[in-house]
Amino acid sequence: MEGRSLRPLVENPSTVWRDSLFLESLFTLRDTPFQEGIRTDRWKYIRMYDGVINFKESDHDFRGRAPEFEMLFDLHTDPTEHHNLAQDPAHATTLAQFRAQTAAESEAINARRTAFMKTSPPAPRESKSR
Repeated sequence: MEGRSLRPLVENPSTVWRDSLFLESLFTLRDTPFQEGIRTDRWKYIRMYDGVINFKESDHDFRGRAPEFEMLFDLHTDPTEHHNLAQDPAHATTLAQFRAQTAAESEAINARRTAFMKTSPPAPRESKSR
């Protein structure tokens, strides 16, 4: 999990901070899809891709893949997230912006993951035989 210290914000509440959060879930047991999205004060966008158990790094490179399902919520008018606006033509521009932002964040995190794995390759799991 990536993060950064909240100390600057705690020490000085007027510190410039992010206005959006990239979300990613690669947990795929029990038919859970891969999920990623963006959350802002007003909007929540989530897109989902078919999950793969025992996935490889290439399985969560979503470049050029259309998501199986998308959700877009206006949290100011719909705080309980009952009205998915992803198919609403009135929100096509907002949806396109979140698609682009999510794709950029996804590519960036995948690049960081790839770079990390080059310097810290994962060790294979030992099988437990009984």
